[in-house]
Amino acid sequence: MRTHYDTLGLKWGASVEDVKAAYRRLAREEHPDVSSRPDAQDRFRAIQEAYEVLTDDRRKTAYDAILNKNSEAEKERRRRQKEREEEERLMRLAEERMRDQAPRTHIDQEAVRHVTALVNQGRFIEAEQEALKMLQQESRQPVPYAVLGDVARYRGNLKKALENYGYAAQYEPANPIYQRKYEEVMVALNDPAANYRPTLTDLPEVNAAPLVVSIGLVLGAAIYTFFAQDQALRLPLVTEWTASVIAMLPVAGVVLGAGLAASGAIAKYRAVSGSATMTLPPAVALALLSLVSYWLAAAVYFVVGTRQQTFNRSLSLLLGAVGAVTVLFGLFGMFRSGTLGMQNLVFGGNLVYIGSLVGWLIGDALRRI
Repeated sequence: MRTHYDTLGLKWGASVEDVKAAYRRLAREEHPDVSSRPDAQDRFRAIQEAYEVLTDDRRKTAYDAILNKNSEAEKERRRRQKEREEEERLMRLAEERMRDQAPRTHIDQEAVRHVTALVNQGRFIEAEQEALKMLQQESRQPVPYAVLGDVARYRGNLKKALENYGYAAQYEPANPIYQRKYEEVMVALNDPAANYRPTLTDLPEVNAAPLVVSIGLVLGAAIYTFFAQDQALRLPLVTEWTASVIAMLPVAGVVLGAGLAASGAIAKYRAVSGSATMTLPPAVALALLSLVSYWLAAAVYFVVGTRQQTFNRSLSLLLGAVGAVTVLFGLFGMFRSGTLGMQNLVFGGNLVYIGSLVGWLIGDALRRI
């Protein structure tokens, strides 16, 4: 877009003296009484407007601020364009590799079954090593690339996941799963909460408002269970639970998951849950375990993450937040009776975690509005 500086033939930030000198020169050349151009009047009006803005300190400061903001927006646009070009480059590399007509050796189906079994058992390091070994023997197999894509995706290395899914899609174009996973990761690359390795220092920008609201509502739900006067339902294992406790635990989970997702503190659910080779994505597998015990699910996640170097920041944050909410309900339960507090602490996380997954999906929908 043409700026006032462009109109006067000056560089951005020119001094008032330079503005006045340029105006005097252009006024002599472009004045409608002198110029024969058909648009001389419009050109001279633009010169006058530029002069008036750039010689008024207040208006010039405001105008320069607008230009600076537009410049930052242009830099961001160029950054995103560079990312898209990088994605296209990875796709071209996959296509070039596909065009390689080197003879294909026999694919060991037993090795394929073995590597997919490893990744489904959560043995990610072994699965990664086995996939790389398969590719050393034959570089045109789709399954090892899909396994490497799943492992990289779960670790938060989305660019590596995109590259490997691209190879898998090229070497088995009839399989729609690989193409779908490639497209999911391409979308996820634009999510600041997903597109980085999970470290404590590399954090996304968070919208605090949904997070604050969700914390307030969760606290309100816990307080409600303390003041509610309904009677215990005498259920097995949770003999002190009332209807209000059973209702508020999953509600608190929904609010928690929605707040974390809507604020951008955690990545979108599809960025974490998608998998080309896993029968059960990690978030779903943990949900099934949490039906038995949330604490068991959290322990399994910690052990697998520690041994296989596969901690996922979004899942880690969600599980930690669910644990905090469970403890909160346990404390408020203690105020009514020790038994209720202990039952909330031991079994409450089961319902909170399931609710948080539902809230995660709701929060993702809110981020698109």
